[in-house]
Amino acid sequence: MSPQAFGQFFNQDFNLSGTVGDYASATPNLRQFDNITNGTNNNITISGNALRFARTGGHTASGITRATNIADHTGAALASPQTSLMIRFTIGTVTTANITGTPLAGTFQVGSGFAANTTVEATPYAQFGIHFGLSTTNTFRLSSAASVATVNAGNLAQNQRVTIALNNSGGPRPHRL
Repeated sequence: MSPQAFGQFFNQDFNLSGTVGDYASATPNLRQFDNITNGTNNNITISGNALRFARTGGHTASGITRATNIADHTGAALASPQTSLMIRFTIGTVTTANITGTPLAGTFQVGSGFAANTTVEATPYAQFGIHFGLSTTNTFRLSSAASVATVNAGNLAQNQRVTIALNNSGGPRPHRL
């Protein structure tokens, strides 16, 4: 049996500053994104060690992007493509209305060759959608794609910790949760 090594490649808990701009850079370090975009009718803030998006009007594009390749725990570029990735974050709602139609709030994508902006990429390796207020006020759902038709989770409320493990190794891979 061979030992398993786990590395912290990107970590962001928004505890270093209350200024949104401190968490984005054209040459991001291990704790920064490439881009944090604040669209019209949105307010992005940091409060309680969390990045918060508040929509104050109609549909507009806001988002965060990490397009720069992830490095090892020392900041050095990885020597070869990685075969697994674990993503963990906490998501919650403060106030959402009961929305009809397609209340897609965001698309989370993993892949390579992405632009350093908030454009939804056409061919990601993996993706899921986040839908707020789909059928009940102050709730959200996760879906396997950016369509309400494929929503495959029930309504979630308050803060939920989400863990996603991706394996492209061709075989089983243990994940430490």
